[in-house]
Amino acid sequence: MELQGNPDHGSGRRVKTIKGTVIAALVVMGSLVVNFVEAPRSAVYTAFREINKHTVSLQTRGWESLEGTNFEIRYQPQDAEIAELVLKTAEMSVEPVNTKLGFTPQGKTLVLVYPTRAAMGKSFGWAADQSAMGVYWAGVIRVLSPLAWVESAAAGEVEKEFRSSGPMVHEYTHLVVDYITRGNYTRWLTEGIAQYVEREITGFTLSEPLCRPGEEWFPLCELDEEFDTAFGQSKAYRQSLAMMDYLVEEYGEDSIVGILNRLGEGTSIKKAWKEELGVSLEEFEQHFNYWTHFQTINEVWTL
Repeated sequence: MELQGNPDHGSGRRVKTIKGTVIAALVVMGSLVVNFVEAPRSAVYTAFREINKHTVSLQTRGWESLEGTNFEIRYQPQDAEIAELVLKTAEMSVEPVNTKLGFTPQGKTLVLVYPTRAAMGKSFGWAADQSAMGVYWAGVIRVLSPLAWVESAAAGEVEKEFRSSGPMVHEYTHLVVDYITRGNYTRWLTEGIAQYVEREITGFTLSEPLCRPGEEWFPLCELDEEFDTAFGQSKAYRQSLAMMDYLVEEYGEDSIVGILNRLGEGTSIKKAWKEELGVSLEEFEQHFNYWTHFQTINEVWTL
């Protein structure tokens, strides 16, 4: 799950130095906007992402910490027994995701482990019943402790379940998309890529069919907003993954990397689509709708 917007990171544990850091960050951001109006949007976002990473790091500096080659895992004492598993799983996700998307990481990624859904939701101002097991936002990955959702208490089963069904590959893919494009992407694109890469690496995918007979997809111009609605969320995720399946089947897996790299150069998604694929985004949408129509027919015939 990739979060967009400006979540509230308040936890009730801030001290004066943290508040001062947040204020300083806002001053810096204001300066960027006022003094560098002509600067590329990606440069402003990159600066904001670094400020956010620094701020979150300061906010959680009192947490327990475990470091690897590519990640720093921070956690509460009750998750000490699971921190090593989170680190190992995170490190295992790096090479396959980077290889698929042509990314070279720089520095260590901060991963915060929350013991309960309520604790993770609180960091964003969410209700306690939010079902997300992981969230990527502005350079930081947050995950729900596997002890909070894996049903089996056996250590081997917890490890197996977390590696096959946990959020690490998905959320790290969001991070890679964010860094390659420098924040220049749509919600449906990053969700589609994250699901596609996750399925390719771990085998995990949605439990329901991607395409349903007679179902009409959301127009692309409306799709991003549907990820956060109770009515449209499930279909939005299915649609974004189906679009990646069609993209790869028609244009090859390298087309994903090509589109991301063009977005990273500051190109609009419509221009990137046309330049990389030779068809407009509108034409792609039409062809995708035809493709899914025949996919559902074939599925019915094979039942």
